[in-house]
Amino acid sequence: MNAGAYRTSDPLLLLASNTSYLAELVLPWLLLIPRTRSIAIVATVSFLAMVEAGAREVFFGVLFVNLILLFSKKNLNRLLLPVSLLLYLVSVASQTGILPDWGLN
Repeated sequence: MNAGAYRTSDPLLLLASNTSYLAELVLPWLLLIPRTRSIAIVATVSFLAMVEAGAREVFFGVLFVNLILLFSKKNLNRLLLPVSLLLYLVSVASQTGILPDWGLN
């Protein structure tokens, strides 16, 4: 018996939902352990990219990736600063009408 617009029993959607909340619980802890940190950075950024692509959010995603990259041994924030700035500029230009509105937040 399904009730409500967002209730489902589809196995793939349940797998995606459970994987999502488990990733949100486990990945932060893996960032704290030096041996698992590099894998956790890649996994967290990949997970965030998938979530933000569905949500069509740029601002939070870029900010969060920059915070995650603080765990890296290398200074990846300095290296990727032009990419972050470009994504912010595209988002602002889209919201102000300079570029087409892609529905990005």
